[in-house]
Amino acid sequence: MARNHINMTEELDKYKADIYQMLISLGCSETTTAALMKGNQSKIQGWFGNGDSRNPIVTAQMAARLILRDPADIDASSKLLGH
Repeated sequence: MARNHINMTEELDKYKADIYQMLISLGCSETTTAALMKGNQSKIQGWFGNGDSRNPIVTAQMAARLILRDPADIDASSKLLGH
């Protein structure tokens, strides 16, 4: 029986794509979403994990919501929600 190997780079790319799609679904423009993704790269990498099973599970959907809740991005989220 062959053992399947997971390509972590490919999986991280899928995770990022899911976060991107969720931010769009939550009402962000493509420009705002791209800026939020770029500004939160280290957080996204941390949420994805490094293969250590002790890390908490952060789904892409929750990651998108956490990005919008980040106080550093409160101005961006207020603008996209029309406040």
